[in-house]
Amino acid sequence: MKGLHRITGILVSIFIVAHLGNHLMAIYEIETHIKIMKSFRAIYRNPFL
Repeated sequence: MKGLHRITGILVSIFIVAHLGNHLMAIYEIETHIKIMKSFRAIYRNPFL
């Protein structure tokens, strides 16, 4: 159970960093933000997940 908890924590952490990084890119340039958002959606809206 401890291993599962660790893996889940790592996956959630990766999602949070990617999510916040994407929002920070909106400060830099909105077009970049949109491109990154669309590429992330292809991953986290995957029917397998």
